[in-house]
Amino acid sequence: FTVFDDACILHSDTIDVSLHEIPTAIITPGGPLEFCEGDSVVLYGSGGDILDWIPGPIADSIVVDDNGTIQLKVTTDGCYDYASVYVEVYELPQPEIFTSYPTTFCIGDSALLFTTAIGDILWNTGLTTDSIIVYDAGEYFVEETDIHGCYGQSEPILIVNNPLPVPEITFAIGTFFCSTSESYQWNLDGTPLVGATEQTYIPTEFG
Repeated sequence: FTVFDDACILHSDTIDVSLHEIPTAIITPGGPLEFCEGDSVVLYGSGGDILDWIPGPIADSIVVDDNGTIQLKVTTDGCYDYASVYVEVYELPQPEIFTSYPTTFCIGDSALLFTTAIGDILWNTGLTTDSIIVYDAGEYFVEETDIHGCYGQSEPILIVNNPLPVPEITFAIGTFFCSTSESYQWNLDGTPLVGATEQTYIPTEFG
């Protein structure tokens, strides 16, 4: 610039002006931005000297394991730029097992187990139906895989088999004796005898 003073003497000076290029913020995912709960993705930042994640630290990269929009602010020589990505995290299925049948029963009986899972179903018996009939004792559970490929497993349900009683019958002094049990029903030729519900029975006819 130039100026003249009161004596009309010319004075001049110069100033250097520098223009800094605006940086370009870049986020590079290290994997899918959509995944199941329990997984994560690494986001890598570039495009500037200072990489400030929002929310997050000042770092070259961050690990994200939750839903939300992640922003990156990059700064070089006081100039800055922003970039953002959205991370989608799917909840895991939580299948449950229900039954209206007793879970403790005698050998030879059964129980119906069913689930309200709506994805792909797999019982630990290998069946893929929404209900199963179980006869054997043990723990039963169901697995569900949803449309996103996310996997969940139910709490197990315990089935208990009570063994069948094995009565022993002896005959002495005109009387039948049965081994000890909780209840009794004597039969004649396969037909229950009315009132014959004690541990002993005195027969009154052949059969």
